[in-house]
Amino acid sequence: MSNPCTECNKLLSLGQFFDPGEVLYAYDSPAGYGLMGLQLVAYVWFCYAVLVSLKHYPEKQPFYVPFFTTYTLWFFAVPVMALIANFGIPRWAREKIVNGIQLGIHLYAHIVFL
Repeated sequence: MSNPCTECNKLLSLGQFFDPGEVLYAYDSPAGYGLMGLQLVAYVWFCYAVLVSLKHYPEKQPFYVPFFTTYTLWFFAVPVMALIANFGIPRWAREKIVNGIQLGIHLYAHIVFL
């Protein structure tokens, strides 16, 4: 989802601004919030692309409507999961739960895409 420059920036900021020992997973940091923001920007672009495609090719609506609804869930799953994890899951259990949910989200996206 993110490009190499974003990943390098995330790694540089991880070492400079806070103690990495306190971060339990990727979205538990300012860089993680930045990645969630990039995902929301990507969702806006996704909406624009789907709407333009539907405008120019209305006969493809049977494909684009389920595609749009399915991947809307996928786009919002990571930010919602990270916010719930940061404010609703105890720190001692957060890493395992978040990693499991994140793997489930990726599995969902791959199964739907097939």
